[in-house]
Amino acid sequence: MAKALKKYRPGLRPAGISADHLEIYAPDQALRQSRSRWINPQELELSGVALRLCRVQAKPTSLYDRPYYLGEFEHSGSGLSLRRAVMVKHEHARRFRFAYDEALGASRRLEFKQADDLAQITLAKDLPIEEARVLALGWELGGASPPSVYRMGFPVQAVPFVAHALRRLGIKLKGAVS
Repeated sequence: MAKALKKYRPGLRPAGISADHLEIYAPDQALRQSRSRWINPQELELSGVALRLCRVQAKPTSLYDRPYYLGEFEHSGSGLSLRRAVMVKHEHARRFRFAYDEALGASRRLEFKQADDLAQITLAKDLPIEEARVLALGWELGGASPPSVYRMGFPVQAVPFVAHALRRLGIKLKGAVS
């Protein structure tokens, strides 16, 4: 994350706009409040984190291909405003989410179940491309809800590879022996 921030930080440009149409990635607050990791600006506590990942809310844009930004936020008289921002590539935004999870003490834990020679893991469809490749070792079992989630089955021999790929993102498997 430090390397990526070093790349993006010089690109921060003054924005000076209201943050009303943004969602801000705040896994630390989501964990405490048992809610989505993307928070509306009216509900965000800045809590000392100067640079946050954010994206345009789904309503004024299409759900796919929404732009992502790294932004500095500040409270003003009219609410939260985006002080400075830089656009972030989609593949970097995916990786930033996991780095923020780890940096803010909100690492993800996934339920791991094993029955005979089959291991099951339910996970969100937001893995970076490099780590998502490990999913090719298994198959989708179906029955997952909401649609943004995979329920995957793997041969138990593939579990060490899956666990390693997920550990690269700071994700821990509950119940896995690795």
